[in-house]
Amino acid sequence: RSSDLELEEIYPEGSGEIRAENFVPAWYLLEYHRNSSFEDLKIGLGHLREQVAKRKRGPIEFVKRNINTFLRCYDTLNAVNQMLLRSESKCEGGTMTDKMERLVQEASKTAENLFSDVLQRKEKAD
Repeated sequence: RSSDLELEEIYPEGSGEIRAENFVPAWYLLEYHRNSSFEDLKIGLGHLREQVAKRKRGPIEFVKRNINTFLRCYDTLNAVNQMLLRSESKCEGGTMTDKMERLVQEASKTAENLFSDVLQRKEKAD
């Protein structure tokens, strides 16, 4: 196994860390597989290619197995959206979100009025 100092001299801008942006495959091979035969490296490459292919197929297979669930979720979200749109059109005094915002602001003011004395005493005590 080559020392990190030797590899840094050979590849001053590189890294043997696979996830690093400056990954240098030769550094990795020198660091971890210096004594591996060419045949072993070819076998390892074949294994890596299989793993990459499995990962690419994984999400597609997951969606294929669960397509009915995805479609039901989509239909449910679409139905909820339609219900909200109908509710907002019937809502007096602006949209539902406007109404909710006003309610939250009123609650905030009420809480501020209720606890202002307590907060002022705490501030003085601190």
